[in-house]
Amino acid sequence: MFGFPQIDRNEINQFKKNYLNSVVFQVKYNESLPLLDYKSEIIKLFFEFLPICKDVIQKKLNVLLKPDHTPIVGQTKENEKVLELRSQDGQKVLAISKDIISFTISGSAYTNFDKIINILEIIEKILVICKIDSLNR
Repeated sequence: MFGFPQIDRNEINQFKKNYLNSVVFQVKYNESLPLLDYKSEIIKLFFEFLPICKDVIQKKLNVLLKPDHTPIVGQTKENEKVLELRSQDGQKVLAISKDIISFTISGSAYTNFDKIINILEIIEKILVICKIDSLNR
């Protein structure tokens, strides 16, 4: 088509260069996950891929929008504790809060889906360990 040569896509198994800023895999659930109850198990599951562990306090913002008024941005008093696991190079980050699991990879560290499928399978194990049986997103 348009004079481009036909290429067998099965031969392409990873990007030599990509233009992604980041790749995000996110799961949202209704249950309020008690992080402290499962923290040591989660750390053991990911230690090979994401050995750096720290607790982060996530601050929340409120944005109030009214027609014909200036938007009002304010910080809420509610802070949320998040378990954050990172790779040695800091290019991969897994953040687990009470209602979201988010896995972010820097675009330059992403080569193909097959390289991250093992981490996604471990995320599935977290859902089983924590007895989360329904997802919102």
